[in-house]
Amino acid sequence: MGTRLFCFFQIFLIIFFVNAQAQWVSNGPYGGIMQCIHTDGSNIYAGTLYHGIFKSTNGGANWTACNNGLTTKNIYSLASSGSVLFAGSYGGGIFKSTNNGDNWVQSGMGNGQIWSIAVSGSNIFLGTYSGVYLSTDQGSSWTAKTSGLSNLSVRCVVASGSNVFATTFGGTTGGVFVSTDNGDSWVLSNSGYTTTSTNTLYILGSTVFLGTQNAGVYKSTNNGANWVSSNSGITNNNIFSFTSNSSVMYAGTFNGIFTSTDNGAAWTEISTGLSNTNVRGLKFLNTDFYAATYGGGVNKSTGSGSSWSEVSNGMNNNVVYAITATGSNVIAGTGGSGVFISSNSGSSWSVSNTGLTNKSINALVVLSGNIYAGTSNGGVFMSSNNGSTWATVNSGLTNLYISALMANNGNLYAATNVGVFKSTNAGQNWVNSSSGITVAVIWCLGSGSSAIFAGTGSGGLFRSTDDGANWTVVNNGIIGVQIRGIGSNGNNLFCGVGGAGVYLSTDNGNNWNVINNGFNPSENVSSFIPYGSAEIVTTWGGVYYTLDNGANWTSATANLTNTSYAAFSSVLTGTDIYVGSGPGVWKRPISEIIIGINKISSEIPEAYNLNQNYPNPFNPTTNIKYQIPRAGYVTLKVFDILGKEIKTLVNEKQTPGVYEVTFDGSNLTSGIYFYKLTADDFSEVKKMTLIK
Repeated sequence: MGTRLFCFFQIFLIIFFVNAQAQWVSNGPYGGIMQCIHTDGSNIYAGTLYHGIFKSTNGGANWTACNNGLTTKNIYSLASSGSVLFAGSYGGGIFKSTNNGDNWVQSGMGNGQIWSIAVSGSNIFLGTYSGVYLSTDQGSSWTAKTSGLSNLSVRCVVASGSNVFATTFGGTTGGVFVSTDNGDSWVLSNSGYTTTSTNTLYILGSTVFLGTQNAGVYKSTNNGANWVSSNSGITNNNIFSFTSNSSVMYAGTFNGIFTSTDNGAAWTEISTGLSNTNVRGLKFLNTDFYAATYGGGVNKSTGSGSSWSEVSNGMNNNVVYAITATGSNVIAGTGGSGVFISSNSGSSWSVSNTGLTNKSINALVVLSGNIYAGTSNGGVFMSSNNGSTWATVNSGLTNLYISALMANNGNLYAATNVGVFKSTNAGQNWVNSSSGITVAVIWCLGSGSSAIFAGTGSGGLFRSTDDGANWTVVNNGIIGVQIRGIGSNGNNLFCGVGGAGVYLSTDNGNNWNVINNGFNPSENVSSFIPYGSAEIVTTWGGVYYTLDNGANWTSATANLTNTSYAAFSSVLTGTDIYVGSGPGVWKRPISEIIIGINKISSEIPEAYNLNQNYPNPFNPTTNIKYQIPRAGYVTLKVFDILGKEIKTLVNEKQTPGVYEVTFDGSNLTSGIYFYKLTADDFSEVKKMTLIK
C-alpha cells in the first residue's frame, strides 16, 4: 500500500462549498440618481431611475425601499390624491398605493411612460409619451385627452381649477398647450418663446412658470396667452423642476438651485453644500426643504436653501459598474454619482469626486499607487492621493468613451470605441495600439501569462504577444462575437461571450471550448476572479465558481438576485469578495464560499506537527490542523484506502505558523481515508473516517 500511497501526481485544488445560510450584504454607497420627490403628511418619497421608490418617515434621516407590487422600478413622477399615492413609471404605466407606499397595484396605462402627475380636486391628469390622460375615479379608469395636441410627448402637466397646462418636448411643433375645459380641447400657447423643448411647469397664484431645455425660465401672467423670459441671475438654462414656499419661488437646474422673491424677476443661486447640482425635484415639508438630485441622492436644507447636506442613508440606489481596491481602501465607480471610497471594509462610503467632471464611471484600475477611472465620454481621470482629487489624463486619446482599463507590465491600456490605447508613462500620454484589430469598439481587456487580450463588441477576441504593438484574432472554437469579460488563472484563460456563456483555453487562446455546465449562458459575464486553482465568475445574473477548470459551475448568488443586476464588477481583497451591483456594493467573506487554508497563529512552533482531524468520524466536513516551524513548500493531500489521491488541500509556500484546513467529503462515500502532510524533510500520515 505504501508504494501506491506515495506514487501520485500533483493537483492543486481548493475545495468550495456554498453555505445555504450565507448572504451577501450591502451598506451602499447610498444616494444615486433621483428622478422625483414628493411629500405627503410626514412621509417623504423619492423616485429613482433604476430602483423604485424610497420612503422616509423621519425627515430624511433614514430611507427604506417600498417597491412591493411595482413591476418596473424606473419612477419619474409621484403625487397624492387624498389617501391614494400615485407613482408614474417609465414603461410600466401608473401605480397606486392606499397604504403609504407599503404595497402598490398597477392602475392602468399598460406599459406607458408617465412623466408627470397633476391633481386638481377629483381630477388626476397624467403627462405621458402618448398625450394627456384624465381619471376622475382615483385611477380606476383613464381617458385620453388629446384633442388639439399636435405633439403627444407630454413632459409635464399642471392644473388649477378647469385650466390645465401641458408641456411637450421636441419635434417641430410643440411647447406649452393650454386647456380651459379640463383637457377636452387644447390650444398651443407659444407667444414669447421659440423652443419646443420644454421640461416643466409650475403655477404660483396667477403666474405660470415654464422651465425649458437650454432656454431658461419663462413666465405668463395671463394663462399662457403670452410668455416672457425670466432668467435674470440664473446661470444654467436647463430647468428641470420648480417649487414654492409661500410667495418664494425655487428652480432646480442642471447646475444648481435658484430662488426668487419677486415672482421671477430676479434669481439668486442657493447651492452651497449640494452633493450634486443636477436637481430633478424640489419639495418642502413644513420648514424642511428637499432636493432630489441626479447622482447625489436626496439633499436637505433646514434654512430655505441657504445650505444643503445629503440625507440618503439606506437609499441603496447607486449602480456600481467598476470596483477595485488599494491598501485598505475599496473604491467603487458608479453610473452617474462618481467615485465612492470605503476605508472600513464597506461598512460606510465617502464620495470622492473632487476634480471628477464626468461622474459616469465604467472602469477602475490601480497602477503604482495611482488610481485611474475610465468614464463615459470623459476619458480617463487619475488620482495620486487615494481619491482625494482627480485630474484628466487624456493626452492622445481620440475617443473619450472608456469601456475598460487594464494595468500590465507597467503599462496602462484603455478600451475605447475606436480601439485600444496604451500609455507607458502612467497615463500622461496615450497612443492608439490597435494594429491588427479589425473592429473599432472594444468592450473588455484581460491578460494571461504571456499575452494580453482585447474583447470586442462585434468581432470576437484579439491577442497581442508584444504589449499591444500587434494583434491577431483568436476566435477558434468561440461561437459568438461579443466578448464580455476575460480572465486567467495560471495557464487557463477564460472569456465570457454574450449569449454563449464561458469559454476556456489552455493554449494561450489558440483554441477555445465552451464550459457551461451549471452556468446560465444567457447571463452577461462581467468579470473573473482567480482564487488558488479555482475561478469565480460574476454575471449580470449572479456569481458562480468552478473548482475543476470550468467542467462544472456552482452558483454562489444567494440574495444577490434581489438586485436588478447582480454583478457588474468584482474585486477580492483581504478576506472578502466585493461585487459592484445594481444597486450597491455587496460583500461576502470568501470563507463563506470557499473552504480553504486559514492561518490561525503566527507564533513560530518548535517543530512540525500534524494533528488528528476533528471531528472524527465526520460527515461531511472535518478540520485538519498542522504547524510548521520554517518557511517552505507545504503539501497536504487526502488519499483513499487504496492509496489513490482524492484531494490536494494545500500546495503552496507557507511562512511559519499554525494552520487549519477544512476538508469537505460531500462527494465521497463512507469509509477510511488518509491525509498526508509534507514540508521540507518532514512527512506524516494520519487516518480519518467518513460516516454518512
